[in-house]
Amino acid sequence: DRDDRDDRGALPAMETDSPSKHSNEDSPDRQGDEQLVEPRELRAFLVELLMRRALVLRLMGNLEAAGSDFLEVLELEPEDGLALFWYGKILIEQQRHQEAVVYLKASLDYYEPTRMAAHAILGALLMTNSEPHFMQAQLHLKEAAQLAPASQAVRITLWICSAAVALSGKSRDRKKALSLLDRALAALEGEQREPEGCSSGSRTARASLGHVAGSGGAAAAVLSARSRSAEEARWLAARTLVKSQQAMAKGDDLEQALQCRNFLQLVAREPQQRAAAVPSLLFQLRVTALCDLCRWEEAVSDCRHALIVDPGDEGIQFTMHVSAGILKFQDLKFEASIGCFTKAIRLQPVNVQARLHRAIALACAAWARGMEGSTQETARVVQLLSDSVQDLEAVEQQAMITGVLAPLGAAHLRAACLCSLGRVHD
Repeated sequence: DRDDRDDRGALPAMETDSPSKHSNEDSPDRQGDEQLVEPRELRAFLVELLMRRALVLRLMGNLEAAGSDFLEVLELEPEDGLALFWYGKILIEQQRHQEAVVYLKASLDYYEPTRMAAHAILGALLMTNSEPHFMQAQLHLKEAAQLAPASQAVRITLWICSAAVALSGKSRDRKKALSLLDRALAALEGEQREPEGCSSGSRTARASLGHVAGSGGAAAAVLSARSRSAEEARWLAARTLVKSQQAMAKGDDLEQALQCRNFLQLVAREPQQRAAAVPSLLFQLRVTALCDLCRWEEAVSDCRHALIVDPGDEGIQFTMHVSAGILKFQDLKFEASIGCFTKAIRLQPVNVQARLHRAIALACAAWARGMEGSTQETARVVQLLSDSVQDLEAVEQQAMITGVLAPLGAAHLRAACLCSLGRVHD
C-alpha cells in the first residue's frame, strides 16, 4: 500500500506543469529568433555607443582615444562605411596621411552619404603627397563633383588640380593653367568670411538632426515609446539606433569636420595652412606658369603670397630669389641681381640655373665696371670675372655629374671671361 501511494502520489506531480514551465517551452522558432536578435541588438547598441564616444573624444582633442573607439567599431562591423570614413579623418588629423588613404578608399564601397567627401579628400591627399599624383587626384575630384555638383569647395579643388595637370608633362598649357587658377582664386577671394560647408544642406535641416555626439535620441525614443511588450521596445530601440547612425553623416560633427573653402585645407599639415583662405599650392602653380611665360614681376608677387601661408617652403624661396634676380638684371642692376642669385644658390647649391644666372650677372657687372677704366675698378673687374668663371666651371661639373649637357652659351661665356682675364690659352 505504501508503494502504491508513493506511485500514485508521484504521478500527478510528474504530469502537472507550472505556468513558468509553459512559458519556457515556447516554440523552437521563437527561441531561435530571440537568440539571433539579442546579439544583433547588442552589437548595434555598442556600435552606436562607441561612435558617439569617439566623436566626443575627437571634439575634446583626444584623437588617439577616438581612433581606438573607431577601431573597436570596425572590429564589430568591419564594413561600417561611416566608421571607416571617420577613422580615416582621424588619421589625417594625426598627420598619418598615408594610412588614411586605405580607410577612405574602403569607405567608398560601404557608405554613400560620405562618398563625395571621401573622393574629395583622397584627391587632396594625392595632390599634396611628397610625390604628387595629379591625374589620379583629378579622377577622384571629378567623381566628387558629380556627386555634389553644387559644392564650391569641390569645384575649387578640382580647378587647382586641373591646373596642375595642365602644367605637367611635355605639353605644358600655361595659359589654360593660369585661367583655371585665376578662376579658383577669384572664387576664394570672393567668398564671405564664414567658411562654406563642404556638404550640402540648410542650417534648418542640420539643426533638426541634433548633435549626434550628445543627443539621446535613441534613449528618449525608448522611454517615450508606448509599446505593448518589452520585445517591441527592444526592436524600436534598435531601429532608432540604426536611423541615428545613418543620420550621423549629416549631423553637426561631420558638418563641422568638413567645413572648408577647399579640400586642401582638410589635409594641410600646419595650422597656418589649414586656416589660409587660399592654399599655397595655388600660388606655387601660378608661379610655375608665370615663370614659364617670363612674367617675373607677377611671379615674385605670388611667391610672397605663398610664403605668407608656408614660410618654410624652400622651393618657393628659391624661385622668388631667381625671379627677383632676373628682374633686377633686366633693369641693369647687376650687383643687386648677383645678391639675389647668391641667396638662391645658398638654398640649392647644385642648381645649374641659379649658377648660370649668377655667372652672366657677374660677367655683365665686370664689363659695366670695366667701362669706367679706373685703377680701383680693375681689381674689382678681375674678381667679378674670376667668380663668373668659377660658376661656369661648376655648371659644367654638375652637368657631367647628372649626365645632362651644359647650355652651349655657358662655354662661350667662359671663353669670353677667360679672354678678358688674359688667359687666352685657357
